Amino acid sequence: MKKILQLHILEELRKLQYKINPKLVVVVITYALIIPLINSFDFEVFRKWIEAYLEGGLSGLYRASKIYGWTSRVVYPPLSPLLFIYSYIVSDSIADFIQELAISSSYANLLLLLEIPRLVFIAVLKTPVVAAVVAYAYTVKKLLGRGDLLVLLGPPTLIVIAAYDFDVFMMLFLLLSLYLLARSRYTASGILLVVSSLFKYVSILLLPFYLVVGYREGRWRSSTMVVVGVASASTITLLLLYLTGALEGFIESTLYHISRRPQGPVIYSLVGIDKLGVLSYIPLVSTAIVSALVGFRAPPRGEKIAYYMLACSLSLLVFIATSPVVNPVYTYWYYVLLAPPAAYILGDYRRAKKLVILNMLVVGSVVVWYIVPILYTAILNVPYFWEEYGVYVPASTIENYINSSIAGVYAPLGEIAENITKSSEFVEYVLLGFYSTSPLPEVLGVLVYTCSTVLLSMYIYRLATKSPR
Repeated sequence: MKKILQLHILEELRKLQYKINPKLVVVVITYALIIPLINSFDFEVFRKWIEAYLEGGLSGLYRASKIYGWTSRVVYPPLSPLLFIYSYIVSDSIADFIQELAISSSYANLLLLLEIPRLVFIAVLKTPVVAAVVAYAYTVKKLLGRGDLLVLLGPPTLIVIAAYDFDVFMMLFLLLSLYLLARSRYTASGILLVVSSLFKYVSILLLPFYLVVGYREGRWRSSTMVVVGVASASTITLLLLYLTGALEGFIESTLYHISRRPQGPVIYSLVGIDKLGVLSYIPLVSTAIVSALVGFRAPPRGEKIAYYMLACSLSLLVFIATSPVVNPVYTYWYYVLLAPPAAYILGDYRRAKKLVILNMLVVGSVVVWYIVPILYTAILNVPYFWEEYGVYVPASTIENYINSSIAGVYAPLGEIAENITKSSEFVEYVLLGFYSTSPLPEVLGVLVYTCSTVLLSMYIYRLATKSPR
């Protein structure tokens, strides 16, 4: 009997090896490596939100900066911090339970050495983020028949998962909203557009696209239905914020994004503009205009969702190109709307060599611009201006930020990072000395970023005029 059972198990294993998708294995291994990473500086800020929320509810959350200092302020719409708070509470409870089990286990020393409770905590905390990415990939697979792996393994996607950002939720609801728009369910699409913007504000700038599409397909009746959906969802949101005493803080956090100082490889930083004034409205106006213009073009028959994704990708890329602030996670916005329809239209993503190169130039220029000043700060022991929070951060804080973020994968890596940030003379005086004294790296970064975004915008436009292969 025992031998028969063994043979049965072996037979099932042989069948299973043919069912295992090697691409899925790559995704799982990749995610297993990046999920333990955590943005430690932002994470400490987010933890203060929990204290403020538990003490004063949603109203207390938006007053966090007045309680815990300027670096604790909430600069997001309400759904993002609320999602983090409840995810953290659940993750912390599960991690405590795992720690108790680990301590009572006969393998306690090994489990604690491998930091299993901490890894479980981060994995559970990031589960909603990963789930949103998988849901997005599954949706584009169902809608376009391809593009899921491009979403799952795209560099912007890996950056967002590693950094733990809320952009994945904004983009998931935006995709669902575009799907409803393509199905002529205008009111529902307007409601989901507002839900998307309650994770991050930028998606609401695509409203002109919705209005023009509605007008083009059904004249004023369809546009009015979009307005009804947006207005009803917005009214309910504002009413709830008012009743909870959080409306004033919500408005302040919204206005904050219009008055941000330049940061990143943007033209404003190159010409030395510190406070933009009326120029800060350029991204809003340019995005609204482009999204309206692309809405006038009727998509090919049966290709609505692919064209709508490309149109919104182009609009968000225009926003990123004209925004005074650029962050590596922003590249996720246009990328997940661009890559799947590109694969669908071209028939094979390998045909899009130009697209791959331009996308990597945009992502690479932003990542390099973001990382080099942080390393410069840590190694040369000078303060770093953290634009988002409006403060100068001591070099020691930046060192801890680098070390703890790298140690998120495996603790000994943090010790290696600490030795690196102490620097050798070669790194300090040759590489970063050149960075601090020469304007060339800054000029080069801005040129690469600006040219690649312009060329990528032109490529998206040309792609939208092609028929699927």
